[in-house]
Amino acid sequence: MAAKKKRKKSKQGFVSWLVNVGSLAITLSNPLIRVGDAVKNYQGFGNVMSGWTRYMIKDYTGYWLDSSWQKLGWSPEYMIRGWGTVALGVGMKKAMGYATKHIKIQSLIPGR
Repeated sequence: MAAKKKRKKSKQGFVSWLVNVGSLAITLSNPLIRVGDAVKNYQGFGNVMSGWTRYMIKDYTGYWLDSSWQKLGWSPEYMIRGWGTVALGVGMKKAMGYATKHIKIQSLIPGR
């Protein structure tokens, strides 16, 4: 009776790594851009963080808040920017997962 071969753990491939980094970058693009907007529009660390938090609340809940944190209104259109990037990131990950399973990718290196 022959001994079983040990199974090696496969390393994550470059394409998989690239897809993960790309989808994460798309998903995080809105909060990172909003940091830039807050830095441009507000002075001082506390004001920047307060402005960024109000932007995030607007982008993900739909409520727009003024500088004294009073609700100015709600609209589903406010949420397009926040949830749109999340949907794009998840959609890219799902589409690339399907593509890598069902489409044969030829190696760029001959003989591999």
